[in-house]
Formats: sequence, C-alpha cells, structure tokens
Amino acid sequence: MIVIEFIRRNWQALAVMAIVAVVLIRIEILKSERDDALSTVAGLQQEAIKRNAEVTVSNQLGLQAVARLENQYNAKINELLEVNAHDQKTINDLRAGLSDRLRKQSESYNNQLPNNVTSQSAGNDSDAISLGQSENFYRQAYLGAIDYIQTLEQAGAVCAADFNYCRDYVVTEQSRIGVSSE
Repeated sequence: MIVIEFIRRNWQALAVMAIVAVVLIRIEILKSERDDALSTVAGLQQEAIKRNAEVTVSNQLGLQAVARLENQYNAKINELLEVNAHDQKTINDLRAGLSDRLRKQSESYNNQLPNNVTSQSAGNDSDAISLGQSENFYRQAYLGAIDYIQTLEQAGAVCAADFNYCRDYVVTEQSRIGVSSE
C-alpha cells in the first residue's frame, strides 16, 4: 500500500519520467537502426566498387576478344580477296560480284539447256542438237559448271566467314555479360 500511496502523490513526476524513458528508448532504437543502415550502405558501396571493377575488367577482356575476332575475320577476308588479287576489291565488292556472277551463271545455264524432250523423236524436232553441237554444248556446260562451282565455293567461304564472325561475336558478348546461349 505504500507503493500505491507513493504513485498517487507523485503520479505527475512518474508520468514525466515514463515519457522521458520512452523517448530515450526510442532514440536508442533509432540510433541502432541508423548504425545498421550506415553499415549496410557502406557494404553496398564496397560491393558496387568491386562490381564496377569487375565490369571494367570484363569490358576490357570483351574488347580484346572482339579485336581478336575482327583480326581473324579480316585475315580470312584478306585471304579470300587475295584470290582475286588483281582486282582492287573490298569485301562488299566481292560479295556483290559473287552474287551477280551466280545470278548470271544461273540464268545462262537455264537459257543454254536444250529444249528437246526425251519422249519426242529427234528427227523433225527443230530443237534437236546434232552430235557435234551436242559435244560442244556439253563441253561448254562442263567448263561453265567448273566456273560455277568455283564461284559457289568462294561465295560459301565469304558467307561462312561472315557467319563465324557474327556467331563468335555473339558468343563472346554473351559470355562477357553472363548470358547462356542454351
């Protein structure tokens, strides 16, 4: 009962002390949260600095890899251009020239083929080819086919070099930024 009497007489002072105690506890909680937040921010800053250094190194390695790929590609293209060294061509000129040659050769072969049908007799057919003409035609067709195959091989080599360069570039960039191609 002495405690109850003490509280009745000093309740105002006790209320002030309770408010001060709550405020002090709240201040300590806020300081603790602030310290935790500051340590988290400092840790994040350290991680950001570390990640920026990794990105810088990764970018440098990527640039070096791309430079190597470009050098390999340029070497292959120069090798392909040396086949026609007497022409002063760029790779775009070579692509366009090969495309035009293939188109013209395909058109000329379609125009050169005899129009005779095996079910018709060769006697009165105006499209029939005599033996001498036939031999000459097939000789020219054979020589034209060799030229056509060489053109196809050159065009295929250019196409393969372009494809390999593009594929290697994409794979290099994917591995640099951490993306899987699967």
